[in-house]
Amino acid sequence: MYMQGYNQSRQATSSTLSGYQQKVLLFGCGLLTALLLLVRYCSPVPIANMTRDPLVAAKAPFYLGFFSNIGVMLWCFTAAVCLFSSLLLLLTQKQRDMMQFFAVFGVLNTWLMIDDWLTFHEQLERLVPPLSEKLTFSVYAALVLFSLCRFRKIWLKTQPYLLGLSLLLFVISILIDVAIPTEWFAAVDDEYLLEDGTKLLAIFVWTVYFWRIGLEAITRLIQLPGSTRPLSQ
Repeated sequence: MYMQGYNQSRQATSSTLSGYQQKVLLFGCGLLTALLLLVRYCSPVPIANMTRDPLVAAKAPFYLGFFSNIGVMLWCFTAAVCLFSSLLLLLTQKQRDMMQFFAVFGVLNTWLMIDDWLTFHEQLERLVPPLSEKLTFSVYAALVLFSLCRFRKIWLKTQPYLLGLSLLLFVISILIDVAIPTEWFAAVDDEYLLEDGTKLLAIFVWTVYFWRIGLEAITRLIQLPGSTRPLSQ
């Protein structure tokens, strides 16, 4: 009886996942095809400018934006961990608060990845001068603080010092960018080293934090041997 019930549960889960998979495939393929056709036939921008590798198109050296790209990949990894963990918790209908926590920060990390990748905040400042970087950073900070307050019971139990270190590094990077004049640095490279270096470290620590709590949530779901002890301890 137990095995029969287990098999029925697996079949139901497999059927549900197959349904999701078909919808994702149809939506994703349809959206990508529509975007490609739209750019090719309705946009003044040559499609080659949007499909080719940027470094190849610009004939730039391979190392251009190397550390910036590492930051974007870390954002992407963090978003993937959060969204995948949220999906698993949603399918198993367990730990509702944790599922919402991962979903919210998954969306937030996805947007931060897109912004860092396409530099939306800088483009917006050029198009609408009143919307300076200070305002953009203030909005991002407010969103992060609101999310942290909403889910404070979760992150206070999962290595808050790691999250705090990441936020501290982000604050230092932002202060160097918006509050410290360039003239204070002996060389321009020193400013970029401190500003972008602390930002990259902040993203890395941020990624490690979400990887850790995502791993903890998944091990609790699948009940790995020895997983009864929380990883946050």
